[in-house]
Amino acid sequence: MDSRRGTLSINGAAGEKHFVVQNGAKDVVERLAVGDSVRLTYTEKNGKLTASSIRRVKATKASVRQTSTKKSGLAPPAKAAR
Repeated sequence: MDSRRGTLSINGAAGEKHFVVQNGAKDVVERLAVGDSVRLTYTEKNGKLTASSIRRVKATKASVRQTSTKKSGLAPPAKAAR
């Protein structure tokens, strides 16, 4: 996580992904800690993942699943990295 640069790395079922965080979600990144479970909404354009909404959630074994589309998606709860 780098709140100054507006970036976030997530470790999930599909591996590690790196996101650029839109202004509206940057305040949430400042409050996250490494290892927090999060759910985010993002878009993918030209190989760049941009998170528009991030929220902390309680992780459960049943909630770790992959749901996404090429253009946009709702990522499953995952662990915040670095």
